[in-house]
Amino acid sequence: MLINRKRKFVIFMPFKNYSNSLLEFFSKWSCYTRYVGDSPHYSWEPPLFTNAHTCSCPDLIMSNQWTRFLPLRNPYDRVISQWKWHMQMEKTETSFDDWLMTQSKQAVCMPVTKVYPHHTDILKCENIIEELMNNELFYFGPNRKKQIQSFPHANKSKMKKSFVELTQRQQEIIYYYHYEDFITGEYSKTYNPS
Repeated sequence: MLINRKRKFVIFMPFKNYSNSLLEFFSKWSCYTRYVGDSPHYSWEPPLFTNAHTCSCPDLIMSNQWTRFLPLRNPYDRVISQWKWHMQMEKTETSFDDWLMTQSKQAVCMPVTKVYPHHTDILKCENIIEELMNNELFYFGPNRKKQIQSFPHANKSKMKKSFVELTQRQQEIIYYYHYEDFITGEYSKTYNPS
């Protein structure tokens, strides 16, 4: 997670919810520090860097004086991105159906509103720049336009395989698994590929 002690807020970094992009974007300002702690478990031993996805909060941050932001992404897009990441990391050709019924049940892949229950506000990833601006989460200096235009898209899947359509069954499974995120983010139950 990213911590701004002076302004007393935290930005959680859930897996496949723009966490690496946010980390890269905020790394240029010294007022943000990175906190690494317990992570949601994986079915395999995670490399050290995955601990950035910590879901624990130091006691100080749990105080009502702190704002805890949770980036929230359309669950359909997030699940597809998770599958692509799995294919890329494992270097296997796992069908989306097989992955959805087995690997997608790991805690790190579950609804972020459940894995990160200590959040107080959300940042919708689909409008991340507007969300950051509206919540005044970064300094607006003389290079404001440059800051906004240079928002990174880190950890983007290198897979060229596009995912055009989810079956009705797959949509129902994802909606069932990620119901809390759909409701919190007011996302449509119907999948609309972007």
